[in-house]
Amino acid sequence: MPQSSLFSFFSSKAKAPAAAANLSKPPASSNASASTSSSTKTPIKPSSSSPSKVSSAPAPAPSAPLPSVDERVEIYFPDDADYFACDVVESVSSSKSKFRVEYDDGNKEVVDFSEAEWKVCGKNSRKRSAKKSQKSQKPQSSSNDSEAEFDSDAMEEDSEDEFKGGESSSEDDDIDDWMVDDDASEADADVFDEDSDSAADSSPAPKKRRLGKAKDASQSKKAKKTTPINKNSKVSFSPDYDPSAAPKTPSSNPLSQYKLTMVEKPSTPSVSSAPLAVTPASNHARVPSPAPTGPKELVKWVDGEVNPMGSHVHNHLPFLWKENLRDANGVKFGEPGYNSRTLKWSEKEIEKVTGSKMTAAKVQWWQIKAQYFDTVLLFKTGKFYEMFHMDSDIGVKVLGFSHMKGGEAHAGSPEAAYGTVSAKLVSAGYKVARVEQTETPAQLKIRKEKTPKGRKKPSVVNREVCAVTTVGTRTFCFLDSDRCFDKDSKFTGEADKGPLLVIKEIMLDKEIAENNGAADDDTPPAVCEYGVTMVDAVRGAITLGQFADDKLRSRLHTLLAPTCPSEVIVDPTCSADLRTMISQSCGGAPIETVSTSETLPKSTATDPEIRAQLDRSDGFNPWDHNDCVAQIKRKKYFLSSSKSADKEDTMGRWPKVVKACVDGGANLALGSMGAAIFYLQRSLVDYEIISMAEVRAYVPPMTTNAKVENTQNNEGNSTLSQMSEELFTELDGVKEKDETNVTTDHMQLDGITLENLEILANQTDGKAKGSLWSKINRTKTPHGGRLLKGWLLRPLFKLEDIARRADAVSELASGPPALIMAEAAPLMRKVGDVERLLSRIHSMGCSESAHPANRQVLYEGKTHTKRKVKDFKNLLGGLQKLDKIINLFGEADIKSTLLKKLVKREAGGGIFPNTTEKLKWFDANFNSREAEEGKFTPIPGMDEEYDRACEAKDGCMQELYALEKQYCSEIQGAKRKFKYINTKDDSKDKFMIELPVSIRVPSDFKVKGKRGSGNKQVNKYYTADIEEVVERLNEAIDQEVEGRARGLAAIFKKFDDYRPLWGTAVQVSGMLDALSALAEISSQPGWSRPTILESKGPGTSNVDIKGGRHPCVEITHSGDDFVPNDLNLGGEEKERVLLLSGPNMGGKSTLLRQTCLISILAQIGCFVPAQSAAITPMDRIFTRLGASDKILAGQSTFFVELSETAAALRGATHRSIVIMDELGRGTSTFDGTALAHAVVKSLVEDTKCLTMFATHYHSLLEDWKNEPNVRLGHMKCLVTDGDEKNITFLYQLGEGACPKSFGINVARLAGLPEGVLAIAEKRSANFQREMEGGAEGVEAIVEKIRKAAEEGNVQELRDIWTGLNN
Repeated sequence: MPQSSLFSFFSSKAKAPAAAANLSKPPASSNASASTSSSTKTPIKPSSSSPSKVSSAPAPAPSAPLPSVDERVEIYFPDDADYFACDVVESVSSSKSKFRVEYDDGNKEVVDFSEAEWKVCGKNSRKRSAKKSQKSQKPQSSSNDSEAEFDSDAMEEDSEDEFKGGESSSEDDDIDDWMVDDDASEADADVFDEDSDSAADSSPAPKKRRLGKAKDASQSKKAKKTTPINKNSKVSFSPDYDPSAAPKTPSSNPLSQYKLTMVEKPSTPSVSSAPLAVTPASNHARVPSPAPTGPKELVKWVDGEVNPMGSHVHNHLPFLWKENLRDANGVKFGEPGYNSRTLKWSEKEIEKVTGSKMTAAKVQWWQIKAQYFDTVLLFKTGKFYEMFHMDSDIGVKVLGFSHMKGGEAHAGSPEAAYGTVSAKLVSAGYKVARVEQTETPAQLKIRKEKTPKGRKKPSVVNREVCAVTTVGTRTFCFLDSDRCFDKDSKFTGEADKGPLLVIKEIMLDKEIAENNGAADDDTPPAVCEYGVTMVDAVRGAITLGQFADDKLRSRLHTLLAPTCPSEVIVDPTCSADLRTMISQSCGGAPIETVSTSETLPKSTATDPEIRAQLDRSDGFNPWDHNDCVAQIKRKKYFLSSSKSADKEDTMGRWPKVVKACVDGGANLALGSMGAAIFYLQRSLVDYEIISMAEVRAYVPPMTTNAKVENTQNNEGNSTLSQMSEELFTELDGVKEKDETNVTTDHMQLDGITLENLEILANQTDGKAKGSLWSKINRTKTPHGGRLLKGWLLRPLFKLEDIARRADAVSELASGPPALIMAEAAPLMRKVGDVERLLSRIHSMGCSESAHPANRQVLYEGKTHTKRKVKDFKNLLGGLQKLDKIINLFGEADIKSTLLKKLVKREAGGGIFPNTTEKLKWFDANFNSREAEEGKFTPIPGMDEEYDRACEAKDGCMQELYALEKQYCSEIQGAKRKFKYINTKDDSKDKFMIELPVSIRVPSDFKVKGKRGSGNKQVNKYYTADIEEVVERLNEAIDQEVEGRARGLAAIFKKFDDYRPLWGTAVQVSGMLDALSALAEISSQPGWSRPTILESKGPGTSNVDIKGGRHPCVEITHSGDDFVPNDLNLGGEEKERVLLLSGPNMGGKSTLLRQTCLISILAQIGCFVPAQSAAITPMDRIFTRLGASDKILAGQSTFFVELSETAAALRGATHRSIVIMDELGRGTSTFDGTALAHAVVKSLVEDTKCLTMFATHYHSLLEDWKNEPNVRLGHMKCLVTDGDEKNITFLYQLGEGACPKSFGINVARLAGLPEGVLAIAEKRSANFQREMEGGAEGVEAIVEKIRKAAEEGNVQELRDIWTGLNN
């Protein structure tokens, strides 16, 4: 069997009209030239929807010289090698031969019948002709046979080897038959025979209509006979028209405007572009990109062959070309309101191009594709997911598939490979829709029988989209690979991608912005406000936020930097600044636009009640907060109890954060949540995620002092801020909130600081290696790692909170609990990602009743069942290991209050829940081995339908054995030979009777088969009684299997009912794991516990570090390679500002960074890399380091420098640390020095924060050397023998200013030519000599310049300039 016949969905040959083979131009008639110059309008070709297309024969001579009015005629179109019927409406007075005609599709035109090819077919017979046309069609078969696609024998023979192209057995030949509708005739079925030699080789190629009189039939036949087609040729189109000038009627076909010539097809055809070649733009989701207007060259496919990309049927479909592309509402591509998710397609155009009638299955594919045009369809046919047309091209390019034979592009993969295939497509940026069969052949047969008379009977099993997967909505269901949950697996990163982020932006009114910025302290106004929703699809967690922001979008940048969203959704009115920031900050995450008014794809379910539940006839307003609330109520996401599922949702069960948003008027947050709900509903994962009810609040750090109290949604902002702080006090292990005068609970780190200090990623390649996070992440569990990252992004601020966590870390590092934790570590490593598994079990136990996945037909059921069981077994095992870890601590003597709470059970005064008994119950009532084999038996009483099915099955078995006794007593000699065969539940032809042919049986014993021959022949019998019992038995077995599946879901549901209990255990274990990781790094040599000091007011903040080292550099190099440094800054009667000078590459930036990192480590409760450290808690860290620009935002390097400086000046308090490196280098020396001086003055006199300011402006050092709050320091270096070419960097902090920056030395290290270096050294010496003249020398030069300028003495100015240069 050929490779292509295994996947026969679109492998049919295009049924070409008889005249299609003649692609050469017909011989010119005597009046051809006259017709070319004639002003007569070329007849408009009717659209393919016309029912009066009656023949595909060559054109005979016309039957009469001229037609009569009201006469029915057929006009010949060489483009299609066919006649099209029309009515002669009236004659045109200007000419005897011209008449106005009307085609059946409504088009009218004037035709010169002396030039046209035509024939008479009746009088005034539009209605009658239509009936005649219908009668002339081929008779339709009324066969009720089910599709061979679902032939069980064929399906059992399918294998992966056959998918790869190997030969299959003849039993599989019937798989091709399913392509033909049950209602199609045998004649139509012939064209789908993959091996048929009689089918046409190509579909009709369009060409210009020839305006000449018809030749007789013999001439036409002769022309046809003498013009053979070369299968290795291609059709070359020579455009000779402007698409904009084409007839504006539905019947105009772009292909008909091209002339055809036959040219030899090259071995590797060159195609200008394919209609739907996917060419993703940067930072945008991969969506179909239509072909350019007017394809220059299209390659014709060859039937029965493997065709190259660009030559398939879909490349020839006009409705997929750019100039014709429209969405489902008819909006053209590129016009406002165009929806790239949908497509307006034409069944008639497809049939016209292929030359054959579409099967119901093909129509089904196009109907679904039209609703998911921007999505790759994995279309289930039997055991395989097929990719057709443009989707097949993507499979070839991205997955390495090969096209199957035939004109319609086609590729596929087995069901078992879904996880791998979808993962690759999603990782490449595509949306993937999983289209499943939601009906068995038996159910299709029943649906046919129930179809009322007069209606067309269904001829193909029903299919529905069961999930749409994007990089942001991928939930990793049981069909996906579970390797992503293995901590040490290379696939782990697949599940660790950032969340789906939805952003709603409004620009504040100018009046509000001006009022916000009218304060005396010159604070910047809030110019915009954001509502955000983050969806962690894997964990089932949702985070809501709402906040105002300044012109620089400082707070939004702080959100984007650590979040790293995998996909971003915005509203169509969002500003260009927002899109620019997303593009720059989100690492190429695709950006999706959701309109203010949307519709969901129509359900294809066969049950009207299910369709009513899934469809929304009133549309969707995603960004409207009222619609969001209405959606939550309509879908009952937070009513998890089945008993309350039909009750009205009164917000009683809603998460606190959502209720707070509604009550507090956080409309922007709710609006963004509404858009997220729409996107999740379209992806069919909304209930799975939202019903987890894990909703949290988010408020970014106040990176500036921007006035936001007068914003439009200030009350909602305050509500979310309060909810956010309550959440983090719980995650930090602090149950009760401290009522003190402190205004913040955490150190605030903005996005700029996270990047400059390399907290989460290094600045070299943007990866975690070399970052602070990579150095402290010693966690054993994924959920522990996520919690530790949260701690790192929000260091503690209050003394008691820091001390509480540090006490726990200290005991785990060196106390008795350290030994217990060492014993528990192997168990902790085997716990796995229980947090995500909880979400997975929830989705398998609490699916929406109307969801298409509940009806899907899966052929790898055993594999999927094993995966479900494995997930549940791993979750149970992980929770049992956590239970054992808590038992290890037993009665250990623990002094830390936080650690004691974590490792003690609730009954003993701790917070770890009492999970032991419930885990034992599930372990006892869940036999994983039986469940993996599909033999899971629900607990009696759990499922009434299952119990009834079991009783019915037992009854049928008793009846069968009663019949056996009866037959053995009635048939002579049967007692010893009687035997039932096929007695297993999954057997076909169950309980056939086997008896030797020699035994005479009653007449009602029907022979169904035999084995052996002669005297040894054994016949297989069925009786009416046995058939009736077996039919009932099969029904009972099916119900039993369904009951077992429901039973599996039921135990998952029962387990999910205790999710708050399991969730608490997971959260506590995550804290224990995170503390253990901090203890592990704290126990390293050279690390010490810092002393946390209390700040007594402005000017008392202090950092006193002895032997401090950079935590990341220290780990990557040996201890001898890194030089430790002491630093004492701030405190009572000490300098608060360090002006740091020194040679380039001398270690200034490293010292600045390590001081901040040590402060962060101290405030997360960790030990620090220093001999000792005493630190007052810092509320914020501001950084101005490095040089970069933001070209897309129109911001230069100097602008970025000053923006970061402005954030520090506005946001810093006396409890903050500010570090700045080389401020002012992006402008002239005079301006840079002046700005640096002004900034230092503000930090010293106004802000009074701790500041480390690295500079090469030696005049700045002179200005501040006598200020009591300013300390001068420099990074030491050694100049050998007075030769500045031999410099040794000592990397030690010394007192006072450094006399030189030694920039020429760095230039030498960088490899600048010696000639350039010599000139630079000379210039540097001259400048230094002039500056050493002091202020008087400078003033004298300035005075000379001023005087010369006033006198207009150009020569004097030249002399002064020459003197300076020399």
